[in-house]
Amino acid sequence: MAGDTTPGRVLVVDDSLTWRSFVIDALAGAGHLAVAAESGEVALAALADRTAPPPDLVLLDVVMPGLGGAETCRLIRQDPLLEGLPILFVTGDRERETILECFAAGGDDYVIKDDDAEVILARVGAQLRRRQLETDLAEKNRELERSNRELDRYAHVIAHDLRSPLTRVRDLLSRLHDALGASRAEEAGRLLDAASGSAERMTELLGDLLAYARVGGRPEQPREVDTAVLVGIVETNLAHEIEHTAARVRRGALPTVQGQPALLVQLFQNLVENALKYRSERPPEIEVGANRADGAWQFEVRDNGIGVEPRHANRIFDVFERVDATDRLPGSGIGLAIARKIVETHGGRIWLDTPGPSPGATFRFTLPVVERVEGP
Repeated sequence: MAGDTTPGRVLVVDDSLTWRSFVIDALAGAGHLAVAAESGEVALAALADRTAPPPDLVLLDVVMPGLGGAETCRLIRQDPLLEGLPILFVTGDRERETILECFAAGGDDYVIKDDDAEVILARVGAQLRRRQLETDLAEKNRELERSNRELDRYAHVIAHDLRSPLTRVRDLLSRLHDALGASRAEEAGRLLDAASGSAERMTELLGDLLAYARVGGRPEQPREVDTAVLVGIVETNLAHEIEHTAARVRRGALPTVQGQPALLVQLFQNLVENALKYRSERPPEIEVGANRADGAWQFEVRDNGIGVEPRHANRIFDVFERVDATDRLPGSGIGLAIARKIVETHGGRIWLDTPGPSPGATFRFTLPVVERVEGP
């Protein structure tokens, strides 16, 4: 038999004792365990018996007295516990209509009754290998999900456990700073300021790591949201920074999208905050707009800040990546990584436009269009 096939448990459903005996002998010779059923009704009863191990494959005769092969197959496909079970129809008819009926009923393949044993075993082996690959992939996916959940849990535990002593350190440094007052030595003051700054930066980093870990962890129920309203919330959240930098935020026509509102607010806020942080000597000018392109909404957040060199256009979306002049400015380097994770969670993509004639940076990202079904 072609390929390496792990021996499987095969349910042979056929009203012909002669053919059942022939194929069971062939399967046994190849190392498989064959179980016989002389009708569709007997096969369904055997499959419904949860005390016995389920088969890895079913060989199912098309024409049988009582419940035929096609109807038996349809009933098997209705059982959620048998999802993905390979079904090979057995037919003595090479007619096109019969073969198409087999596939329409939910069959994976078929064998002809006058095929020799080698051909039948090759088709059985191919389906068993496919089934094993699907089973292995499903298990790896479950392991990956478990690993991600554990990683998310550890990230939260570590971040929360570190935040508490950090908060205490900041409090003690502040009280010591006040206690020294104007009489403190210059060197002691410098060290205190450095320690306070380090604690502050670590607190910010932990907050950003928690935000990154939360994206996709416990998703909200997606719903239709007006992105103009979301940007308005961002302007309210950043009102102090906007006023402090004398920034202007202009909104174009913004659409309604399907998504998780809290994450989308964070997406817009991270991009607007980025524009405020990496500003030039001039007051920030920030424009938020959108248009339809290639079947999606394409948003842009444009600013007149210090910009980013084209060679760094992809790196800036990686966690902890900070480049060129941005290294001299505060921040953890996680904000744009969070933005990318949010966009990808919503099925879109995000990128930085290479600089054009205007200074600054333009971030673009896509979100799916809300498809509306018109009533009669």
